[in-house]
Amino acid sequence: MQKNAWSILAGVGDGVFVIGRDVQYPYVNSAFEEMSGYSSAELSEIKSTSFYQTKNDPNQLADMRLKLQKEKAWNGELITSGKRIPVCIQLTIAQWRSK
Repeated sequence: MQKNAWSILAGVGDGVFVIGRDVQYPYVNSAFEEMSGYSSAELSEIKSTSFYQTKNDPNQLADMRLKLQKEKAWNGELITSGKRIPVCIQLTIAQWRSK
């Protein structure tokens, strides 16, 4: 099942990334690599929180964390640290559910 999920995510035109429990990026698709300017190898060395932490309103980040704890999903816009320039991206964050 997980292999099929990775195949589906790889083909999505939107940037997709998966964040592990250790706050690292175990998976990003090629659209996300292109959007951020980072390769998946480079992203595997970056903690996801540092990718968006410094460029966004702390209240927005606190609201995002609270909503993720309560509802297990969040949708909104964040400014990220793209390799070349800051990038504004629309995100939907949800827990990965596997059986």
